[in-house]
Amino acid sequence: MKNFYLAIILSLFISNTLAMDDSDLGELAAGAKTDWGARAIYEICQDEPSKKPFRWQYGEDCKCALKAGDAKSEMGAKIIVEACGL
Repeated sequence: MKNFYLAIILSLFISNTLAMDDSDLGELAAGAKTDWGARAIYEICQDEPSKKPFRWQYGEDCKCALKAGDAKSEMGAKIIVEACGL
């Protein structure tokens, strides 16, 4: 029983340490050209396990959000996110 409780406690700590923190998300969102694109990056990429050195290493949803961040207008960013099905 003691091992069971220990496993639960450790899983809570491990799951929190693997997610990106606000500073990593802020670095990703800093490259966005619109506020809407930056918010999309914050919302969609927050579940990524960790910050990666290259954009192609992120999951499909986060890559889509990063493309939306590159859009020059808010409407362009919305179109990109909708095209990805997010």
